[in-house]
Amino acid sequence: MMNEVCKAPGQVWEYLSGKGECSVSKIKKETKMPDSLIYIGLGWLAKEEKVVLRRDGGTIRAALK
Repeated sequence: MMNEVCKAPGQVWEYLSGKGECSVSKIKKETKMPDSLIYIGLGWLAKEEKVVLRRDGGTIRAALK
């Protein structure tokens, strides 16, 4: 499990790098990552100020800085 947690930020960063801003649900659908790992990855990237998160209605959207 620890290995997956450590890889999650890189997987999310790589996805956003190729796709640009998108919703968390789109990340989940296209990467097949579990919600928990997506949110771990986004949290890690947000703490390092490498990603911007915004709420768009009921959707959370993410983009690299």
